[in-house]
Amino acid sequence: MPSGAQGAVPVTGGRAWLWRVLGAAFVLTALGVVVSRLARDWDDVTAAAASYTIGDLLLAFVAAILGLGATALAWRALLTGLGHRLPLVVAATVFFTSQLGKYVPGSVWPYVAQARLGAERGVPGSRAAQAGVTFVLLHLMTGVVVGVPRLLLGAGLDARFGFALLVIPLVLVLVHPAVTTRLVALIARLTKVSVPASSPTWMSMAVASLWLLLAWALYGGSLAALVAPVQTVSAATFIQLTSAYALAWSVGFVGAAVVVVAAPAGLGFREVALLATLNGVVAAGPAALVVVLSRVLMTLADVVWAGAVAAASRARQARQAQSG
Repeated sequence: MPSGAQGAVPVTGGRAWLWRVLGAAFVLTALGVVVSRLARDWDDVTAAAASYTIGDLLLAFVAAILGLGATALAWRALLTGLGHRLPLVVAATVFFTSQLGKYVPGSVWPYVAQARLGAERGVPGSRAAQAGVTFVLLHLMTGVVVGVPRLLLGAGLDARFGFALLVIPLVLVLVHPAVTTRLVALIARLTKVSVPASSPTWMSMAVASLWLLLAWALYGGSLAALVAPVQTVSAATFIQLTSAYALAWSVGFVGAAVVVVAAPAGLGFREVALLATLNGVVAAGPAALVVVLSRVLMTLADVVWAGAVAAASRARQARQAQSG
């Protein structure tokens, strides 16, 4: 994943319970919107579900897995730009293990995990955290850029999505190395790491952005594989679907980061946003089914990656123990 909403700092103190309650209420309401759409168009939903084969779902799943793999390579490129080039398996282990933290309410946990897991492998915590901060900002910026075609050219989209265009100049400022250096200072204090942050190279940011653009294309492919059984997917439709997913992810990210900190991995925000961005591209009933299947497959892809890197890490440690 895509990674979901990771931009907010967890709320602590006496108001924490209120935010958790409000967050849970929103998630339930948002999921209720999806469920009501499924119920309203149940006949269309069941007809669409009958069109799927195991091959369709497997294709969508593989595309999701490859998309998440591209995001890990983006994070690794940023870490390399900060002076710490990890072996591929080690970098994947840190990244995908830490990404499970996005499913925990309070969105700072992936950064905390990256800092601590990185430190165990010789990477200063502030460097790993800064790579994570820069990564999520680049993810947001590329998501909005890829979402522009759906925003400007697609029909049937709520005009209020236009605010997403304002994110581009804001993220361009936030993603500047001088700004991320200051942002990571907050992460360093939270993780009790005192190593000064450095600035990633512009080349590493460019390489990471290219990996993220590939990730969006693969996510679009995953979505297209879910849409193809219920309607024809042309090249133009593929572009619309890719743009719709990127826009929905970006809007869901901003919404979850700004409005509530209790929505794990942007749960609820992304689903409602994706329903809206698919309006006019996919029929209402099948669209609701596609939204649910997409969330399930992306979550499973996160779990598969975490399990795979854990197994690879154990095998690597076993080989080192034998050779030692």
